[in-house]
Amino acid sequence: MKKLENFMILLLFAILAVACEMDNYDGPDAIIQGVIYDSETKAPLQVEHGSGIIRLREISWAKGDTLAYVGSQRLNVMQDGTYKNTKWFSGEYLMMPHNGPFYPYDDEKLDGDDAGELVTIKGTTTKDFTVTPFLSLTWVVEPVLLPDNRIRCVIRFKGIRKQDMKCRM
Repeated sequence: MKKLENFMILLLFAILAVACEMDNYDGPDAIIQGVIYDSETKAPLQVEHGSGIIRLREISWAKGDTLAYVGSQRLNVMQDGTYKNTKWFSGEYLMMPHNGPFYPYDDEKLDGDDAGELVTIKGTTTKDFTVTPFLSLTWVVEPVLLPDNRIRCVIRFKGIRKQDMKCRM
């Protein structure tokens, strides 16, 4: 019985040794970063954490067919409107801001497979976007901390309509 156990353990190690190969792919060698700007104020768009993403679809391996991609990759947008990933693979990507508090970035193609801007990512690449937000807030009176730990402020809300948006049902 002991010989059978030793044989099984030896067989397991032999299989594991043969199954292991060196990784022959190059690691991530690029950095992608940028800012999403508000088209009204020209300032970085302030967003709630997790409410906006940058959608990327790699098409460089598809040899010119822009509809051939494996799947969408996502970069989360920080609250100050910036995004950055330091471990990215070089190549050509279709990029666009997606699912945020702004109008669709690519109105013509909306959520189509070929929506977005073609960006070649190599080394450190910076790609900024300008979007039209749904709502704009401006301070009328700066916030003041009252003695009873309440905050008093006056703000103005402005709904923004994108002029070239068509009604879609």
